[in-house]
Order: sequence, then structure tokens, then C-alpha cells
Amino acid sequence: MKRVNKAMKGWFKVSENILGDPKLVQCSGPAQLAFVYGLAYCARHRTDGVIGEHALEQICQGFPAADVTTIAKTLITFGLWETHPAGYAVRNYLAWQRSREQIDADLAKNAIRQKNHRQAILDRKAAKPSGHPVRLAASVRRSRPAKPDA
Repeated sequence: MKRVNKAMKGWFKVSENILGDPKLVQCSGPAQLAFVYGLAYCARHRTDGVIGEHALEQICQGFPAADVTTIAKTLITFGLWETHPAGYAVRNYLAWQRSREQIDADLAKNAIRQKNHRQAILDRKAAKPSGHPVRLAASVRRSRPAKPDA
């Protein structure tokens, strides 16, 4: 089985209510998709909700170039994003998503747990006798002399 790149194993929360969110419903389809892509970008790069100006092109990949700034303005207008010194920020990101600090702590805790588990497996293997058990011949196993034939 192929191992998955650890950087590809992140996740972020999206409520099922996103389908009827009044702010999001007012946005265009590309703006809605850019909002979700923005959440994914923030989770992958652990930015705590900040989307740099340089990342906007990546988030709006496949959209016409003229629409990129329009999409950002739309998301700001409807209160989904805010302006930020680095570019943009997802409004209330940390209220719903894990912070970089929390993710790093979870990863460190998980690494310790996995290390302990692997060590326990090695310890159990070392405690087991190696090879096949020795079987004693029938004559050696008997502690009493054989009964004489009658």
C-alpha cells in the first residue's frame, strides 16, 4: 500500500449548513468555491485564517484572471473575508478551525503515542522466545517408568 504524504493528511471543518448560509448564497459560484478553497489553503499551510495576497491566484485557480480581485472583493463585501496586512483573512476562522498551535501540539502528541506504540511492539517481540519450541521425545517426557506389559 502506498504511503500518503503527511502534508496531504490535513483537514478542516465545514458545516453542512454551508449550503444555505445567507452570506455565501449571495456570492457567485466562483466566490463560493474560492471561499472553500481559502479554508483549505489556511488549513494546509496553517495560517490561522490569513490568506496572503500571493495565495489568491492559487485559491482562484481556473477562474479568469480578471475575476480574482472581484472574487476577493465579493467575499469581503458579504463578510466572509476581511482585509489583513498580509492580504486577506477568513472572518472568525479560529472560532471554527484549529489554530497552528493546536495542530502542532496534536501532531507532537500523536508522534509520541506512535513512538511508544512502536516501542511496545519491539519490546513484545524481544520478550518472545525465538525459534520453534523444542519438543521432547516421548521417552524423555515420562516421569514414571512405563508400565510393564501384562
